[in-house]
Amino acid sequence: MKLDSRSRTERYVERHGITSEFYNVTTEDGYQLKMFRLLPKGERRGVVLLQHGLRESSASWLLLNQNLPLQLLERGIEVWLGNSRASTEGSSHKSLDRSSAEFWSFSFHEIGYYDLAAMVDFTMAASGSERIQVVAFSEGAAATLILLSKRPAYNEKISQLNLLAPAVLLSNSSYTVLAALYVTFKPILPWSLQRFVTGKDEFFGNSQKELEHLQHLMLSGRFVEYDYGSKRNRAVYGTSKVPEYPLEKVTCPVVLHYGGSDRVVHPRDVLRLSRKLANCANVEVMRHKRMRHLDFMTRKDAALDVYPAVVDRVVR
Repeated sequence: MKLDSRSRTERYVERHGITSEFYNVTTEDGYQLKMFRLLPKGERRGVVLLQHGLRESSASWLLLNQNLPLQLLERGIEVWLGNSRASTEGSSHKSLDRSSAEFWSFSFHEIGYYDLAAMVDFTMAASGSERIQVVAFSEGAAATLILLSKRPAYNEKISQLNLLAPAVLLSNSSYTVLAALYVTFKPILPWSLQRFVTGKDEFFGNSQKELEHLQHLMLSGRFVEYDYGSKRNRAVYGTSKVPEYPLEKVTCPVVLHYGGSDRVVHPRDVLRLSRKLANCANVEVMRHKRMRHLDFMTRKDAALDVYPAVVDRVVR
């Protein structure tokens, strides 16, 4: 039997009969990312970039029969599917081997600061658009806010954000207790955080630093940069205390979609986030009552209730 060498995204695109193009995009720090351009059949009415969450890829957006890309394409929106350096779709580097520790030395800070910056710029250039929209899920939402807070010029490149279950403020997450227990018993535990969470020491779809950074968000209750410890923090940040991301520098309009039954991103934390985005041109908060965290990508109710709300805000 001949093995299918196509990626999961390519197989899903063909299954759904979508006209597509494939591109390699290189970041400022040398990571080579895969992007997919999905083209509407009729006149184009806009351009949107979709960014996946932790341990996911561009293929995650295409799982459901009436998925978000299909619904956007039907309304004349050109869709770009991004992949982070941690994507299960695979990525590479100009000089680092993907199996090396150096390759995996990143958190979602770098995904926001470098990966999303490169993908936004490439999408704008290839599509000929002066501004695009972004839809991001979970960790992808956090990375997007990192980009806009640390590189505020990108606020002028993005006309609107739709953030699904944004993993940004996590103090009320059900997993905060687990994170605290791990820190307490870490000296006597035989596992790394990577093995504790994923069951494996090998990196695939996430780095150790991504998990540690999420742990920092849960335990601090703030949207903070990666905590290296007080000594190295002084060298990196100029202060022993890890700084918060300056969310006041996010100014483009934002729609926050959250699940009423989400145990990862609690509704109270999403409402807190909406208040921290006070300098945005507009902040809208949408509650999707029955949705849990992964339901936004995997449950057919998302196709019926969540995605039409996203599409309506993209096209209006």
